[in-house]
Amino acid sequence: MTHGQQLDRYGGFLDVKGEHTGFFHTEHIHDRWWLVTPDGHGFFGIGLSHPITSMSEAAITFAYGGSQEEWMRDGIRKMRALGFNCVWSGPYSLERIPSGNIDTDLADGIYRNARIPYAIHVPIHAVARPVFLPTGGGCRRCPREHLLMAASLTVSIPGITLFVVAQKYFVRGIVLSGIKG
Repeated sequence: MTHGQQLDRYGGFLDVKGEHTGFFHTEHIHDRWWLVTPDGHGFFGIGLSHPITSMSEAAITFAYGGSQEEWMRDGIRKMRALGFNCVWSGPYSLERIPSGNIDTDLADGIYRNARIPYAIHVPIHAVARPVFLPTGGGCRRCPREHLLMAASLTVSIPGITLFVVAQKYFVRGIVLSGIKG
């Protein structure tokens, strides 16, 4: 994206015109598929992933006098000044704020009111469990890494088995393909 590019209120390019539906949707425009904003303009996302993390607590305290709201609003101003038009995976991820020090309702409201498009971070329920934080932060959903590893191994076993059983055929095929007749 070039500086000075005209964007609609959702970050879509005004010069890429699609159908105005009131919802984000996909559309074929000028021989290319686009994600189109509710206002009907082609959208190409340029943004940050999880701009809000617990690691920002010192910045909130010292640079913004403890005001999470001013810190979040200033972050949005800076993102827009850099030409960013969205936030990937939402403004925060519960896994990245384990201390519970970030007001997630405030973050949702500020990003929604600023009309910054973002994806909602949805943990996979089969590999998440509730964790009660001693800080009084309530229940958070965190991944069970051991289940992710077990699932990854289970999915890999058939391919590995096929390779081990048929290894001599793979090697023979490679060798024969290199021999000139």
